Parts: sequence; C-alpha cells; structure tokens
Amino acid sequence: MDKAGLSYSLDLYPFARAFDMAKSLPNVCVFSIARTPERESQFIWIAPALMQIRRVFLARDDSHIALKSLDDAKGYRIGTYNGDAMDKYFKSLNWDVDTAPDDVNNLYKLALNRIDLWVDDEQVAYYLIEKNNQKIKIHSVYTIQTLDVYLACNPNTDAQTIAKLMLAAKKL
Repeated sequence: MDKAGLSYSLDLYPFARAFDMAKSLPNVCVFSIARTPERESQFIWIAPALMQIRRVFLARDDSHIALKSLDDAKGYRIGTYNGDAMDKYFKSLNWDVDTAPDDVNNLYKLALNRIDLWVDDEQVAYYLIEKNNQKIKIHSVYTIQTLDVYLACNPNTDAQTIAKLMLAAKKL
C-alpha cells in the first residue's frame, strides 16, 4: 500500500471474517490468501504473488509423531482455522479436524494436547509462539504444500487503486 502511494487502514480479523469482508465490501482487500479455482472469480488478484508460504503439519517435540506421507496424518486430531483452505480440504476427507476461530487458538490447543497436529505456515507458527510467550517446543513433521499467497480485493474496488496495487506488486 505504501509503495502504491495509497492511504489505508490495516485491521486484523479472523480469516473467515476478513475473507467475507473482502468479498462483500468495495475497497476492501484480504492478505494473505491462497489463489484457488473456487476463489478465482470472487476477487481481483493483485499479482504477482506477494510471498510464498510453506504449509506444514506441526507437532509437539514430545509427541514423537513422524509422518512419511499425507495419509499418515489421517489418524490424528488436526487443528485448522475457520475459513482456511486446509480446514475445508481435511474436512472433505472426513478426517478428525478441530476447527478454531483463528490460528492462535491452535497453538494453545497443541500446547494442551487437545490436538495432535497443527496445520499452519511454518514461519507463522513460530511467530505466534514467540508473540504469545509460549514455551512449547514444536517441529515440522510433514510439508503439505508450498504455495504463493496474494492480496485479493473486492471486485468493486476502484480501478485506479487496483492499477496502483498491481504496479507496486510488480516492483516488490
């Protein structure tokens, strides 16, 4: 936004709420969001992607969980958050999914052994541990996917704003 020369406010919301706001309110964007076929027509996608994330299963160090494939995770309680693509994906497989309203709740659930595996971007997970002064020791047990994430804007966002954002994204 700064590179585009735009004035803006930055507010943090649970993903599902931010997603709905960006879908329904002009001049509202959501970051970071994976670009999926289901979402493609719902937004104007600011391209190129602004960053790449690595989605992983995280486990407590004392759990001794080791996964060699995605299917190896099937028998575990998996922590996801509402509105996330991984939440929908694992539910579609009928796996044991424990959905949280936001990502930080999964940190607490893992610390309390309420879930076995936490699905998150690896960097975000470690950031949340530090930010919330948690002493839990975790590690990545399986990489689910590496994907590009975008800034996605409501289709009724001002065309000049979109043009400025696209130009700024190309310069990053």
